[in-house]
Amino acid sequence: MFPTYARRDDTPDHPASAGIYRVCSMTEPTVFDDLVLDLEIPADGTLSRVLYKDDSIRVGFAFDAGQELTEHTAAVAAIVQVIRGRLRVTLGDQVVEAVPGTWIHMPPSLSHGLVAIEPTVMLLTMIR
Repeated sequence: MFPTYARRDDTPDHPASAGIYRVCSMTEPTVFDDLVLDLEIPADGTLSRVLYKDDSIRVGFAFDAGQELTEHTAAVAAIVQVIRGRLRVTLGDQVVEAVPGTWIHMPPSLSHGLVAIEPTVMLLTMIR
Protein backbone atom coordinates (compact mmCIF):
# COMPACT_ATOMS: atom_id res chain seq x y z
CA MET A 1 0.00 0.00 0.00
CA PHE A 2 1.13 3.53 -0.72
CA PRO A 3 0.24 6.65 1.28
CA THR A 4 -2.40 9.00 -0.04
CA TYR A 5 -0.87 12.32 -1.00
CA ALA A 6 -3.22 15.24 -0.43
CA ARG A 7 -2.23 17.64 -3.17
CA ARG A 8 -4.12 20.16 -5.19
CA ASP A 9 -6.02 18.59 -8.06
CA ASP A 10 -4.35 19.70 -11.31
CA THR A 11 -6.99 18.47 -13.74
CA PRO A 12 -8.20 20.90 -16.44
CA ASP A 13 -11.56 21.21 -14.64
CA HIS A 14 -9.87 21.97 -11.30
CA PRO A 15 -6.66 23.99 -11.64
CA ALA A 16 -4.25 23.88 -8.71
CA SER A 17 -4.90 27.52 -7.90
CA ALA A 18 -8.52 26.65 -7.07
CA GLY A 19 -7.32 24.79 -3.97
CA ILE A 20 -9.40 21.66 -4.68
CA TYR A 21 -8.13 18.64 -2.75
CA ARG A 22 -8.38 14.94 -3.46
CA VAL A 23 -10.29 12.81 -1.00
CA CYS A 24 -8.03 11.33 1.69
CA SER A 25 -8.15 7.61 2.42
CA MET A 26 -9.45 6.44 5.80
CA THR A 27 -7.45 3.20 5.58
CA GLU A 28 -4.06 4.39 4.28
CA PRO A 29 -1.65 7.10 5.42
CA THR A 30 -2.26 10.64 4.22
CA VAL A 31 0.64 12.99 3.50
CA PHE A 32 0.58 16.75 2.97
CA ASP A 33 3.87 17.72 1.30
CA ASP A 34 3.89 21.30 2.61
CA LEU A 35 1.03 22.88 4.56
CA VAL A 36 2.56 26.34 4.12
CA LEU A 37 2.24 26.02 0.32
CA ASP A 38 -1.20 24.40 0.51
CA LEU A 39 -2.57 27.09 2.83
CA GLU A 40 -1.68 30.30 1.03
CA ILE A 41 -2.05 33.37 3.26
CA PRO A 42 -4.59 35.77 1.74
CA ALA A 43 -3.80 39.49 1.69
CA ASP A 44 -5.76 41.19 4.50
CA GLY A 45 -7.75 38.01 5.13
CA THR A 46 -8.15 34.60 6.69
CA LEU A 47 -8.36 31.21 4.98
CA SER A 48 -9.72 28.07 6.62
CA ARG A 49 -9.86 24.69 4.95
CA VAL A 50 -10.85 21.25 6.24
CA LEU A 51 -7.84 19.06 5.49
CA TYR A 52 -8.93 15.72 6.90
CA LYS A 53 -11.83 14.11 8.78
CA ASP A 54 -11.97 10.94 10.83
CA ASP A 55 -12.76 10.77 14.58
CA SER A 56 -11.21 14.24 14.66
CA ILE A 57 -11.36 17.11 12.19
CA ARG A 58 -8.16 18.80 11.00
CA VAL A 59 -8.55 22.36 9.76
CA GLY A 60 -5.75 24.43 8.26
CA PHE A 61 -5.87 28.18 8.83
CA ALA A 62 -3.86 30.94 7.16
CA PHE A 63 -4.00 34.48 8.59
CA ASP A 64 -2.50 37.71 7.33
CA ALA A 65 -0.98 39.93 10.03
CA GLY A 66 -3.64 41.59 12.16
CA GLN A 67 -6.37 39.07 11.32
CA GLU A 68 -8.18 37.45 14.23
CA LEU A 69 -10.63 34.87 15.43
CA THR A 70 -12.76 36.62 18.03
CA GLU A 71 -13.19 35.04 21.43
CA HIS A 72 -15.54 32.04 21.40
CA THR A 73 -16.05 28.59 22.91
CA ALA A 74 -16.30 25.13 21.38
CA ALA A 75 -18.19 22.03 22.50
CA VAL A 76 -15.19 19.79 21.80
CA ALA A 77 -11.53 19.78 22.81
CA ALA A 78 -9.07 21.15 20.26
CA ILE A 79 -5.34 21.31 19.62
CA VAL A 80 -3.57 24.26 17.94
CA GLN A 81 -0.19 23.83 16.24
CA VAL A 82 1.59 26.78 14.64
CA ILE A 83 3.32 25.84 11.39
CA ARG A 84 4.61 29.29 10.41
CA GLY A 85 4.30 32.80 11.86
CA ARG A 86 3.25 34.08 15.27
CA LEU A 87 -0.08 34.29 17.10
CA ARG A 88 -1.30 35.92 20.30
CA VAL A 89 -3.70 33.34 21.73
CA THR A 90 -6.16 34.05 24.54
CA LEU A 91 -7.04 30.96 26.60
CA GLY A 92 -9.55 32.00 29.24
CA ASP A 93 -7.62 34.53 31.38
CA GLN A 94 -4.23 33.48 30.00
CA VAL A 95 -2.53 35.03 26.95
CA VAL A 96 0.30 33.18 25.21
CA GLU A 97 2.44 33.88 22.17
CA ALA A 98 2.44 30.88 19.83
CA VAL A 99 5.30 30.32 17.36
CA PRO A 100 6.29 27.37 15.15
CA GLY A 101 6.57 24.36 17.42
CA THR A 102 3.98 25.63 19.93
CA TRP A 103 1.34 23.03 20.84
CA ILE A 104 -1.82 24.10 22.69
CA HIS A 105 -4.58 21.83 24.01
CA MET A 106 -7.91 23.53 24.73
CA PRO A 107 -10.54 21.65 26.74
CA PRO A 108 -14.22 21.90 25.74
CA SER A 109 -15.99 25.15 26.69
CA LEU A 110 -12.75 27.13 27.21
CA SER A 111 -13.18 30.69 25.99
CA HIS A 112 -10.44 31.36 23.41
CA GLY A 113 -9.47 33.63 20.52
CA LEU A 114 -6.39 34.69 18.60
CA VAL A 115 -4.70 37.48 16.66
CA ALA A 116 -2.01 36.95 14.02
CA ILE A 117 1.02 39.03 14.98
CA GLU A 118 2.54 38.25 11.57
CA PRO A 119 1.35 36.18 8.57
CA THR A 120 0.63 32.75 10.08
CA VAL A 121 -0.30 29.20 9.12
CA MET A 122 -1.72 26.96 11.85
CA LEU A 123 -3.32 23.57 12.18
CA LEU A 124 -6.42 23.06 14.35
CA THR A 125 -7.47 19.55 15.36
CA MET A 126 -10.96 19.26 16.83
CA ILE A 127 -11.29 16.11 18.90
CA ARG A 128 -14.71 14.49 18.94
